[in-house]
Amino acid sequence: MPRQKRHTSVLPPKGGNEYSPHPSLRSGGSYSCRPTKPLRRLERERFKRLKEYADRWKTEPAEMEQIRQRAIKERSRKCRVRNDKVADIVKQWPQRMTRKELNAKMAGTAYLSRNTNIRSLLNRLIRHKLITFDPVIRMWANCCTPSVAFVITNDKTRED
Repeated sequence: MPRQKRHTSVLPPKGGNEYSPHPSLRSGGSYSCRPTKPLRRLERERFKRLKEYADRWKTEPAEMEQIRQRAIKERSRKCRVRNDKVADIVKQWPQRMTRKELNAKMAGTAYLSRNTNIRSLLNRLIRHKLITFDPVIRMWANCCTPSVAFVITNDKTRED
């Protein structure tokens, strides 16, 4: 019996390939470029919804602008709440930390539960001025906790 020639091309042979894992390739078919029916249905619904929004912007611009303003306010409120939660977590950290201590604290925060990168969290803390790096002592300083001098001056000015 003659030996069968191995097919080295990426595409299946024209007669079909009984060893192929994909059923359509076994019968000589090919992979379809079209998405599956549920995806096509979702695309149609999305296109229809976008067309309705565009039509409403043309017919009712004042109402759509009010909806947009409400959405902006809601989004800013959610961002403010999220930033306040991060600030509350950072307030519990020590006033001075080494890089290893800071990494350990950031790895233990609830903010990282959504597969957030530690570097991303560090950039957020720096951007919102919650922590800073002190190059003189080569440590990270927590800006959320009040300094000792601030507490002493507040105690002196308080009248009992």
